[in-house]
Amino acid sequence: SATAQGAIDITYNLALATYLNQIGMVRRPTFQRTGATELTLAGGCAYEINGRIVSTSEDITYTVTGLSASAEEWQYLYIKAGTSGELTAADLMNSTEAPTWDKQRRGWYNASGDRCIFAFFNTGNGVVLDFTDGGRGLIYLESEQPTNVINTDVDTSWVTVQLLLPVFAQEAFVFFYAYGSGETKTYYWRRYGNTGNGSYLFQQVSGAAEILRGCVQSDAQGRGQIRSNVAGTNFVSVVQVGYTLPLRGI
Repeated sequence: SATAQGAIDITYNLALATYLNQIGMVRRPTFQRTGATELTLAGGCAYEINGRIVSTSEDITYTVTGLSASAEEWQYLYIKAGTSGELTAADLMNSTEAPTWDKQRRGWYNASGDRCIFAFFNTGNGVVLDFTDGGRGLIYLESEQPTNVINTDVDTSWVTVQLLLPVFAQEAFVFFYAYGSGETKTYYWRRYGNTGNGSYLFQQVSGAAEILRGCVQSDAQGRGQIRSNVAGTNFVSVVQVGYTLPLRGI
């Protein structure tokens, strides 16, 4: 049957790609928001999908579809499962369905076999949140995204911070703003669910205002935790300005 033959073809293509050491291969383009509902992929990219290499030497402009006008949500950009040869806008699709890591195919795939290559955030009014792709795996958000920790008294108990991350990212680029009434505090960070003392972030001396910029780790749900070494009425705000893409698969 055609279905059986298709399964045989995929198995053969995956075996060939493995032999050629190309399975999971990515030559990632830079991505750009070129309109409220428009993304452009720079030419020169290539991906392996289900044992086939797809690529393009030309820029691709893709118009996203189905954005909610009432709910903030991550949207994932996919190459469709049956794509082969020259990659075009017609081979792309976006969906709120989050991908999962496929160890055999060494990439992020959905249940239909489409390969995820990027994610973007719908601001809740049917518009793609503007971003800058730094080209080194760091995605800058063009507007600061406040977390749930704003002007929060952070003492010796862990405070959970919810970050804005797609499912495949576990590192956020953030600013910490701290101010207070006079205590000297040292702040620490850890992934949500860890049980250690956390990693050193910064020290706030005698309540003086402090600003720190850096990358922090999260769990798979985008959560981290912050605490200080002493109690006192010092306040912290955590504002996210970007995130990093994983080293593999995207």
